[in-house]
Amino acid sequence: MLLRGLAGLAAATLLAVPAFHSGLTAPANTSATQLRMHKIRLWHMSLTVPVGWKLTSRSVSLGETTWTIEGSFGSATITSLPLSPKSNVWQLLPIQPGNDAAIPTHASPYLARTVASAGHQETVWLLTAHGTADSLTVNLNNPTAHPALMHQILSGWKHPPLMTVTKAVTKMEHLKHWYAIGNYVLSFPTAHSGWLLAAGPPATAQESWYLFHTTTGDRTWQLERYTVWQGCESATEPPICNFLRSAGEAAMLFWNAQDGVIAQATFPVNFALIYRTTDGGKIWSATSLKLPTEPQSASLHQTSHHLYLTLTFYRQPTEIWVSNNGGVSWRLVRTTPAGGATKGLSVRN
Repeated sequence: MLLRGLAGLAAATLLAVPAFHSGLTAPANTSATQLRMHKIRLWHMSLTVPVGWKLTSRSVSLGETTWTIEGSFGSATITSLPLSPKSNVWQLLPIQPGNDAAIPTHASPYLARTVASAGHQETVWLLTAHGTADSLTVNLNNPTAHPALMHQILSGWKHPPLMTVTKAVTKMEHLKHWYAIGNYVLSFPTAHSGWLLAAGPPATAQESWYLFHTTTGDRTWQLERYTVWQGCESATEPPICNFLRSAGEAAMLFWNAQDGVIAQATFPVNFALIYRTTDGGKIWSATSLKLPTEPQSASLHQTSHHLYLTLTFYRQPTEIWVSNNGGVSWRLVRTTPAGGATKGLSVRN
């Protein structure tokens, strides 16, 4: 069966590679008789199987394609369901690393592998964070007759990445309905350097965030930071983390290739969280602003000498905070009625 989704499953390491390989270790006990192998090509992938094994059927059901390859002493079945970010935009988000041993290997930020064994049968699934999984199931009538064959077939499955960082960000920029589904913030302080901050589907008060970075003016992107569920200062209120991890609208502003600020109207607490970087988004320091009630939205803008943070509330006056030291510290300078204008503000150092 095709696995759908990867909520709560993760791996400890991200490795960018051009194509999937099983990563399995060959058994020490190998057969004295070496089988001759050949390659069968299936659209965008290929499978290496014993000579004599042939593709016997191909079927399509609800967009999922199944290929069956059979031989005199075994068979292999491959299923594939293409990504459909237009119907599930969360498929464009990377797999979030973690400590779950059920998925030991990332082949890329958009591809994880897990293996299930059942005696004479083994299955490999290629998983994304949200939505699809391709699978390969190998069934041998007598595995002990050819102890290395299972590994040979599984490791001989060549599969391109289901998604890449650059392709995912490009699709995010073109999917206009993303703006209505989740937080999506762009900041380009120069013609070449830019950042994209995107949020995953919220789960109560927690939410995963992903920061992408380009130094080529939108031609290529890399995953710079992501939410990590450990490492917060729990003694503070609210807990201060090294990157965003809560639900709530966020704003982002970079004013050069190194310095930037992210402000988040956190849900459901009476604080705004401010994250500041001075090294192009690699390391962030955090602070919080105590508010009269739970904030609704946050926005940032800059003048020649100041940063301004505007916070709106559901039933409280809008607040405007200012920083004259690049986001290190903030002070409240004005409150306006809900929905009131905020133009014409002048602040002295």
